[in-house]
Amino acid sequence: MLLRSWGWAVVAAAVLGAIPMWTGHTMFNVKDVPVATGCTLVTAGLVVLLTRRPGGPRSAAYVAGAALVVLLGWVLAMGTRPGIWPTLVASHVVAAALLHPRLRAGTPAVRAAGPLVGLVPVVAWLVLLAIYPAVFATPLTTLRESALSSSRFDERSGQWFYVPALLVGEVPLVLLGLVLVGSVLALRRVVGEVRVPSVGTAATAWLLVGVQAWTLPLLAVVRESNLYNGLRQLLFMVPAMALLATLAVAAIAGVVVRWRARSVGVAPVPLLGVVALGLLGPTLDQVRLHPYGYAFATLPSYAVAEAADTDYWRTSARELAPSVPAGWVTCSPALDGERRSLRRSLDGDEDCARDLIGPLSAWADVRGTDPVAAAPLGPTEFWAITAGPRRPGTNCVEVARVDRPGPLPGIGTLLGLPARDVMSRLARCELVLPAHDGGVLTFGPGGDGGELELGGWTAHATAAGIRLTGDRGEVGFTTAGSWAAGAELRVGLVAPVGPDAVRVRVNGTEVALRGSGTRLTAAVPADVLAAYGGGRVVIALERVAGDAPRLLTLELADAAGSRAGEGNG
Repeated sequence: MLLRSWGWAVVAAAVLGAIPMWTGHTMFNVKDVPVATGCTLVTAGLVVLLTRRPGGPRSAAYVAGAALVVLLGWVLAMGTRPGIWPTLVASHVVAAALLHPRLRAGTPAVRAAGPLVGLVPVVAWLVLLAIYPAVFATPLTTLRESALSSSRFDERSGQWFYVPALLVGEVPLVLLGLVLVGSVLALRRVVGEVRVPSVGTAATAWLLVGVQAWTLPLLAVVRESNLYNGLRQLLFMVPAMALLATLAVAAIAGVVVRWRARSVGVAPVPLLGVVALGLLGPTLDQVRLHPYGYAFATLPSYAVAEAADTDYWRTSARELAPSVPAGWVTCSPALDGERRSLRRSLDGDEDCARDLIGPLSAWADVRGTDPVAAAPLGPTEFWAITAGPRRPGTNCVEVARVDRPGPLPGIGTLLGLPARDVMSRLARCELVLPAHDGGVLTFGPGGDGGELELGGWTAHATAAGIRLTGDRGEVGFTTAGSWAAGAELRVGLVAPVGPDAVRVRVNGTEVALRGSGTRLTAAVPADVLAAYGGGRVVIALERVAGDAPRLLTLELADAAGSRAGEGNG
């Protein structure tokens, strides 16, 4: 429609396919890809309305078809991410302004295009209201909160340079250069058409492509929006970028043809070679990284610490799963001040093998089918999975990984580039526990025991204590006490339980509980406390029957009544 050639349409498709960020995300991203598709449909429909010349037997069909495409784009984009509305509204405002000079000269069908540009968003909203009334029943609130949540995610601002830096880091540099050149050429076409207007020209329609490509990214720079995880939230700009890059390629090809026709000097054929390399290089990189094309990073990214993040989305867990033995697994473990991996996840405290939205739970049927561990875990070890180039902690030993050849295979290492791009690692880690200096630990809102939770718990801001999510939860800490005479464990619960409703283990050994109701006690022998070494104490609360108990307090006191960390004096 814009370059009036199916050949250039094929080139545009090739450019889009050569952008690893796009092809990689289309394999798994069920949120940002539909938004990008919806925005592109809106742009395509509006371009048809702008470029279709007045008159002709099929004018009404073209107008109706274009309006339907725009409607589908609105429903798809807004229904997936309401915060995309500024780009869609900007496209309609620009389209209305560009359509105005054509309306008087057109047929009734063409004159109907103007009202349709304003009517389609209203119809789209009504469709969304019928599908999702909980969100779209309050238009002003939805528009305001969706825009603010997108620009100030998590109530924080970002950095103005985030988008420019990530464009350099995630878009192949030759293609990025073509996008910038194409943006300038498109702007020149629009300015030229404004000065000498003609009905039905495609020149001004390039402004709609620019709106899709640059409106929200520029707003994100100005407002310092809190974007994260690369440019995936701006994925909708990529199809428009491909069109702008194609415009630049068409211009370069035109220059080559004119120079050859005039036989003036040496035709800039090498320039076409650079363009071809700009398409071929990223395509080969996608073959190298397949199916993790979204992990592509430009060469400058490798010079910045941790900038070339690979598998943040952890889709490589499927490939790693056969090497992961059954049992508890901590994904993305937190690191302490000494760079030791903790059995606490940056994504939460739960076993990611059981987390329904975690990366591993879907592949339970293939776990352990190709084990790499020579021996089962000891009582003070745990499995950890890290994503991307960051290594496990110093208390871990890597046993398996998912990786791909690094950039520029064969010569990349000579330039200081990694030989392999690592997507994820499986590591065997020794248990590291935070210190507890004694006293009663309190759990839940306002409590001080949160850092000692080892998983199996959930909490609510309005409910006291922490509740078991399954049948077992653990708390662990390191104490300096010698415990020569053993200790007494005191467990406080939110609600009373029967005498046989729960079971408690200390360092893997079951201890006999005394009492009932909300206060339970147990004698813990000295050898049990010393079993894990290094002063480590792991206390597990298990549900045997009834409802899941809520743990409120925990205390470890020696036989003489002193508390954890105070010795035996």
